[in-house]
Amino acid sequence: MNRNLCIMPFMAIDRNLDSTAPRSGPCCLFDDGKKFNLDPFKWWASKDLQVLRQQFIQGQRPKGCYKCWNDEDSGKKSLRQSINESRYDKSLLSHPKIKQIKFSTGSNCNLACRMCLPQLSTGVNRVWEKINKKGAPPYDYDYQSENMIKQHARTLEYIDIIGGEPFYHKKFLSLLDWLVDNKCTENLTIFVTSNMTKINFKIIEQLKKFKKVVISASLDGVDKTYEYIRPGAKFDTVWKNMETCRKHFDVLVATTVNVLNIIRLPDVDDWCIANGYHQQQKGLVYNPSEMNPKQLPTKLRPLVTERYQAYLQPKTQPCLPFIRELDKLWNTDICDALPEWQEVITGAGDYIEKDYEIYRRTLDWLKKI
Repeated sequence: MNRNLCIMPFMAIDRNLDSTAPRSGPCCLFDDGKKFNLDPFKWWASKDLQVLRQQFIQGQRPKGCYKCWNDEDSGKKSLRQSINESRYDKSLLSHPKIKQIKFSTGSNCNLACRMCLPQLSTGVNRVWEKINKKGAPPYDYDYQSENMIKQHARTLEYIDIIGGEPFYHKKFLSLLDWLVDNKCTENLTIFVTSNMTKINFKIIEQLKKFKKVVISASLDGVDKTYEYIRPGAKFDTVWKNMETCRKHFDVLVATTVNVLNIIRLPDVDDWCIANGYHQQQKGLVYNPSEMNPKQLPTKLRPLVTERYQAYLQPKTQPCLPFIRELDKLWNTDICDALPEWQEVITGAGDYIEKDYEIYRRTLDWLKKI
């Protein structure tokens, strides 16, 4: 196998959700700069995909895969390398075959998490409308990918399911029923990203009929931290559902690093160790930009443990106005869950990093008057 080869273009159809119009591609990180929305059938037959395959066979580094090249050049293990380790099949290079499909249930979600976006959650969309914050329109249920799943159901090996909240969407639950009723589950592994608030007996019984089920449980904090970040969700309920599911399936913990939890990330790490949960590589909230961890107020930065200091890039905008606005809407107080924020939430402690030294010198000068 040549050192730059990636097996994904020969076996997988994914959706890049970084854009406002999710487009088909070989993986979720692929970005060739083209923003048009190709349906999965057209992508699989496209000239772009044929060119991409040839580039890999010839040992080139396609530009659309720059995120993996950047990881590898900086010494990190890339998605390309991980997939090759687990799914490489030489026969696919000469005879590509659809074995894996990424499927989005759309934005239908029962929660409105503070660090989420309106295109990914109908709940967040309603919140942003109330506070007059602009965002992309909510994603629709992906009927195109559903049709492709049904067409290739008997030969598919992997389906990766994202939302919204998949277990909250009746159309997705109907798709599960269809796969079971048509006896297409025996050789099928499914990966589901879920907030774990909507698990019930029927869902578990249907999932047990698949070859393998891996659930990626979204967990951004424990106890009050979790409940503050995800209003309306109860940590004990989520924990109970995770425990119920891992009697039958693999349950992993997925954490997104954001301005609200970066100080409390060691709590998540300790909880996972104590309860025997494997953590996926942590994600990073880029948008909404106010929730990026780099926006953490300067006074709170010393509270971030050394392991997570790398997330504290130069601050580009205040986060407190957005946090206060959400608190007002939800009738909550960040200090109830995160008392360390008391020092900054009531004062003017949200400076842009590059301006902080000027501000400090100004205070020193004023003291001399």
